[in-house]
Amino acid sequence: MIPCPYKYYFGIECLGCGMQRSFWSLVEFNFIDSFKYFPALIPLGIYLILEILMLFKIQFFMHKSWSKYFGIGALIIQVITYILRMLDIIPWTCELDHIC
Repeated sequence: MIPCPYKYYFGIECLGCGMQRSFWSLVEFNFIDSFKYFPALIPLGIYLILEILMLFKIQFFMHKSWSKYFGIGALIIQVITYILRMLDIIPWTCELDHIC
């Protein structure tokens, strides 16, 4: 895994910390761990897929603004998760791997 430069210099995890581990957990069909590492990965992935489809002008059943809802939803989910981690309500991603 690529180390986080933000965590290296500032000592705390950034908003994107856990995304790599979440992606690999998703590839291994371990959805629970994927959600624990980075809860916004699935809405973010849906957003990116819909944007790519619109980029290539591929028609699909959803309205164009729906992709924006997934993007905004992913951002809101991750900001809330980050705030809850800062308040020590839910564990940091490094605590999940026991590497802190």
